[in-house]
Amino acid sequence: MKLLNKIFLTCKKATELIEKETVFSLTKVEKIKLFFHKQMCESCTKFASQSKLIDTILSWPNKTEDNLTKEDEMKISVLKKEISKKIKK
Repeated sequence: MKLLNKIFLTCKKATELIEKETVFSLTKVEKIKLFFHKQMCESCTKFASQSKLIDTILSWPNKTEDNLTKEDEMKISVLKKEISKKIKK
């Protein structure tokens, strides 16, 4: 079991690395472990995507509308719709 813990990440550790990656560089070993974890874990892959989108939104004061990619605009639109659905509940 200890060997598996050294090779595979838990979702908790994967999310920590996803957040760490937004501020710091990951080591090669961390990148590899995170890559393989995200290949197997749909939830952590989705978390990474959402985390990146949140970081994009939070950096809006530093971006002009012209600097947003079409992909950013589409994700932001989807996020706004999801938020409005949750608010209405």
